[in-house]
Amino acid sequence: MSAEKRQHLESMLDAGIVRITLDPTRDDVVVPLQFKQQESLTLNLSRNFGAIIALNDDAVRTVLSFNKVDYPCVLSWASIFDMICEANKQHKQWLKDIPERIRIRLLHEVFLNDRQRTGKTTAGLA
Repeated sequence: MSAEKRQHLESMLDAGIVRITLDPTRDDVVVPLQFKQQESLTLNLSRNFGAIIALNDDAVRTVLSFNKVDYPCVLSWASIFDMICEANKQHKQWLKDIPERIRIRLLHEVFLNDRQRTGKTTAGLA
């Protein structure tokens, strides 16, 4: 899976800014402490930002700016579950890598929205 994610990210970075969404709570992710407890974290990556973006077999390594403070980040491939290229709107998502807590919340939101819209529940659930 990491080879596939790496290939997609390399291709998207060739086109421009890439917005990635990841699970910052994982032990193999290094981001500023204030983001480590968030459900998910969305970051922008670009070769035009001036920092080196190193893609290897296990992670993306780069320095990102948070409130004008540079921070060395490690973004494991396993933590990344969504990528969108801003330039061409190419989008890739890895559903199996979306953390379970997020999947449960999304399913709950779909359930509630369906119930509000139709007065019924999805799949006959009460």
